[in-house]
Amino acid sequence: NVTLSLAGLATGKHTVVVSASDPLGNVSERLLLPFWIEETPFDWQDAIIYMAMTDRFRNGDPSNDVSLEAAPGAGFAGGDLQGLRAAIEEGYFDDLGVNALWLTPFNENPEGTYIDSQGRYEVAGYHGYWPTDPLAVDPRIGGGDALHALIEAAHARGIRVLMDLVANHVHEDHPYYTQHPTWFNDGCVCGTAD
Repeated sequence: NVTLSLAGLATGKHTVVVSASDPLGNVSERLLLPFWIEETPFDWQDAIIYMAMTDRFRNGDPSNDVSLEAAPGAGFAGGDLQGLRAAIEEGYFDDLGVNALWLTPFNENPEGTYIDSQGRYEVAGYHGYWPTDPLAVDPRIGGGDALHALIEAAHARGIRVLMDLVANHVHEDHPYYTQHPTWFNDGCVCGTAD
Protein backbone atom coordinates (compact mmCIF):
# COMPACT_ATOMS: atom_id res chain seq x y z
CA ASN A 1 0.00 0.00 0.00
CA VAL A 2 1.14 3.50 -0.81
CA THR A 3 -0.31 6.61 0.78
CA LEU A 4 0.35 9.99 -0.78
CA SER A 5 -0.39 13.28 0.89
CA LEU A 6 -0.30 16.29 -1.41
CA ALA A 7 -1.11 19.83 -0.37
CA GLY A 8 -0.58 23.34 -1.69
CA LEU A 9 -0.59 22.39 -5.38
CA ALA A 10 -1.46 25.02 -7.95
CA THR A 11 -4.60 24.76 -10.04
CA GLY A 12 -4.04 22.61 -13.12
CA LYS A 13 -2.88 19.16 -14.15
CA HIS A 14 -0.32 17.27 -12.09
CA THR A 15 1.19 13.80 -12.34
CA VAL A 16 2.51 11.62 -9.55
CA VAL A 17 5.10 9.05 -10.64
CA VAL A 18 5.28 5.95 -8.45
CA SER A 19 7.73 3.08 -8.65
CA ALA A 20 8.71 0.43 -6.16
CA SER A 21 11.68 -1.83 -5.51
CA ASP A 22 12.06 -5.02 -3.56
CA PRO A 23 14.93 -5.95 -1.21
CA LEU A 24 16.77 -7.62 -4.12
CA GLY A 25 16.83 -4.37 -6.07
CA ASN A 26 14.18 -5.30 -8.64
CA VAL A 27 12.40 -2.15 -9.72
CA SER A 28 8.82 -2.00 -10.93
CA GLU A 29 7.64 -0.16 -13.98
CA ARG A 30 6.72 3.45 -13.28
CA LEU A 31 3.06 4.12 -12.62
CA LEU A 32 1.86 7.52 -13.80
CA LEU A 33 -1.07 8.94 -11.86
CA PRO A 34 -2.35 12.12 -13.52
CA PHE A 35 -4.82 14.26 -11.59
CA TRP A 36 -6.24 17.75 -11.69
CA ILE A 37 -6.63 20.45 -9.08
CA GLU A 38 -9.59 22.56 -10.14
CA GLU A 39 -12.33 24.62 -8.58
CA THR A 40 -15.06 22.54 -10.21
CA PRO A 41 -14.18 18.89 -10.89
CA PHE A 42 -14.28 18.01 -14.58
CA ASP A 43 -16.96 15.55 -15.66
CA TRP A 44 -17.15 14.24 -19.23
CA GLN A 45 -20.91 14.06 -18.90
CA ASP A 46 -21.06 17.85 -18.54
CA ALA A 47 -18.18 18.68 -20.89
CA ILE A 48 -18.52 21.34 -23.56
CA ILE A 49 -16.70 19.60 -26.42
CA TYR A 50 -15.47 21.33 -29.56
CA MET A 51 -14.62 19.00 -32.44
CA ALA A 52 -11.92 20.44 -34.66
CA MET A 53 -10.80 19.10 -38.00
CA THR A 54 -7.19 20.14 -37.52
CA ASP A 55 -6.35 20.69 -41.19
CA ARG A 56 -9.40 22.93 -41.64
CA PHE A 57 -9.18 24.95 -38.41
CA ARG A 58 -6.27 27.42 -38.69
CA ASN A 59 -2.86 27.56 -40.34
CA GLY A 60 -0.39 28.33 -37.56
CA ASP A 61 2.81 27.31 -39.38
CA PRO A 62 2.92 27.78 -43.16
CA SER A 63 6.29 25.95 -43.30
CA ASN A 64 4.49 22.57 -42.97
CA ASP A 65 2.00 23.24 -45.78
CA VAL A 66 1.90 20.80 -48.69
CA SER A 67 0.65 21.15 -52.23
CA LEU A 68 -0.87 18.09 -53.86
CA GLU A 69 -2.75 17.54 -57.10
CA ALA A 70 -5.99 16.78 -55.27
CA ALA A 71 -9.49 17.77 -56.31
CA PRO A 72 -10.60 21.15 -54.89
CA GLY A 73 -11.43 20.68 -51.22
CA ALA A 74 -9.98 17.16 -51.15
CA GLY A 75 -6.40 18.06 -50.22
CA PHE A 76 -4.57 19.63 -47.32
CA ALA A 77 -5.68 23.19 -46.50
CA GLY A 78 -2.79 24.05 -44.17
CA GLY A 79 -4.45 23.91 -40.76
CA ASP A 80 -2.23 22.49 -38.06
CA LEU A 81 -1.71 21.86 -34.37
CA GLN A 82 0.12 25.18 -34.06
CA GLY A 83 -3.02 26.97 -35.26
CA LEU A 84 -5.14 25.17 -32.67
CA ARG A 85 -2.60 25.96 -29.96
CA ALA A 86 -2.66 29.65 -30.91
CA ALA A 87 -6.46 29.66 -30.58
CA ILE A 88 -6.17 28.04 -27.14
CA GLU A 89 -3.61 30.60 -25.99
CA GLU A 90 -5.71 33.49 -27.35
CA GLY A 91 -8.66 32.30 -25.24
CA TYR A 92 -10.84 31.40 -28.23
CA PHE A 93 -12.11 28.19 -26.62
CA ASP A 94 -12.41 29.82 -23.18
CA ASP A 95 -14.70 32.45 -24.70
CA LEU A 96 -16.90 29.65 -26.06
CA GLY A 97 -16.97 27.84 -22.70
CA VAL A 98 -15.17 24.84 -24.19
CA ASN A 99 -13.41 22.54 -21.73
CA ALA A 100 -12.61 19.62 -24.08
CA LEU A 101 -11.18 19.52 -27.60
CA TRP A 102 -11.96 16.57 -29.84
CA LEU A 103 -9.37 16.45 -32.62
CA THR A 104 -9.52 14.51 -35.84
CA PRO A 105 -6.85 11.79 -35.91
CA PHE A 106 -3.33 13.22 -35.88
CA ASN A 107 -1.47 10.02 -36.76
CA GLU A 108 0.71 10.16 -39.85
CA ASN A 109 -1.29 9.66 -43.07
CA PRO A 110 -0.03 8.53 -46.50
CA GLU A 111 1.87 10.74 -48.88
CA GLY A 112 0.31 11.70 -52.17
CA THR A 113 -3.24 11.38 -53.38
CA TYR A 114 -5.57 8.48 -54.10
CA ILE A 115 -8.51 8.09 -56.44
CA ASP A 116 -11.87 8.33 -54.64
CA SER A 117 -14.27 5.38 -54.33
CA GLN A 118 -16.19 6.48 -57.42
CA GLY A 119 -13.00 6.65 -59.49
CA ARG A 120 -13.32 10.33 -60.35
CA TYR A 121 -11.27 12.54 -58.03
CA GLU A 122 -7.84 12.57 -56.43
CA VAL A 123 -8.10 12.90 -52.64
CA ALA A 124 -5.53 13.18 -49.84
CA GLY A 125 -5.45 12.09 -46.19
CA TYR A 126 -5.86 15.63 -44.79
CA HIS A 127 -8.71 14.39 -42.58
CA GLY A 128 -6.50 11.96 -40.64
CA TYR A 129 -8.63 8.87 -41.16
CA TRP A 130 -6.06 6.98 -43.26
CA PRO A 131 -3.30 6.51 -40.66
CA THR A 132 -0.15 4.71 -41.76
CA ASP A 133 1.62 4.81 -38.39
CA PRO A 134 -0.13 4.29 -35.04
CA LEU A 135 2.54 6.24 -33.12
CA ALA A 136 3.76 9.06 -35.38
CA VAL A 137 2.09 12.47 -35.51
CA ASP A 138 1.72 13.70 -39.09
CA PRO A 139 4.34 16.39 -39.82
CA ARG A 140 1.90 18.12 -42.20
CA ILE A 141 -0.14 19.15 -39.17
CA GLY A 142 2.87 19.92 -37.00
CA GLY A 143 4.37 16.66 -35.74
CA GLY A 144 4.91 15.36 -32.23
CA ASP A 145 6.42 18.49 -30.68
CA ALA A 146 3.46 20.57 -31.84
CA LEU A 147 1.05 18.04 -30.34
CA HIS A 148 2.84 18.14 -26.98
CA ALA A 149 2.80 21.96 -27.03
CA LEU A 150 -0.93 21.99 -27.85
CA ILE A 151 -1.71 19.59 -25.00
CA GLU A 152 0.36 21.61 -22.54
CA ALA A 153 -1.42 24.81 -23.60
CA ALA A 154 -4.83 23.12 -23.31
CA HIS A 155 -4.09 21.60 -19.92
CA ALA A 156 -2.83 24.95 -18.62
CA ARG A 157 -6.37 26.24 -19.24
CA GLY A 158 -8.14 23.13 -17.90
CA ILE A 159 -9.06 21.89 -21.38
CA ARG A 160 -8.94 18.13 -21.98
CA VAL A 161 -7.86 16.80 -25.39
CA LEU A 162 -9.33 13.76 -27.18
CA MET A 163 -8.12 12.19 -30.39
CA ASP A 164 -10.73 10.73 -32.68
CA LEU A 165 -9.68 7.21 -33.57
CA VAL A 166 -11.68 4.72 -35.56
CA ALA A 167 -9.86 1.39 -35.32
CA ASN A 168 -10.99 0.19 -38.74
CA HIS A 169 -10.08 3.44 -40.49
CA VAL A 170 -6.49 2.65 -41.39
CA HIS A 171 -4.55 2.93 -44.62
CA GLU A 172 -3.48 -0.24 -46.42
CA ASP A 173 0.14 0.54 -45.39
CA HIS A 174 -0.72 0.67 -41.66
CA PRO A 175 0.89 -2.13 -39.63
CA TYR A 176 -2.47 -3.21 -38.20
CA TYR A 177 -3.56 -4.01 -41.75
CA THR A 178 -0.26 -5.34 -43.13
CA GLN A 179 0.31 -7.60 -40.11
CA HIS A 180 -3.32 -8.62 -39.51
CA PRO A 181 -5.29 -8.36 -42.78
CA THR A 182 -7.95 -10.76 -41.50
CA TRP A 183 -8.99 -8.17 -38.92
CA PHE A 184 -10.48 -6.10 -41.76
CA ASN A 185 -13.28 -6.51 -44.28
CA ASP A 186 -12.40 -6.23 -47.94
CA GLY A 187 -14.43 -4.51 -50.60
CA CYS A 188 -16.76 -2.43 -48.43
CA VAL A 189 -17.10 1.21 -49.42
CA CYS A 190 -19.26 3.32 -47.13
CA GLY A 191 -22.50 4.41 -48.76
CA THR A 192 -22.62 1.54 -51.26
CA ALA A 193 -24.55 -1.72 -51.23
CA ASP A 194 -21.29 -3.76 -51.29
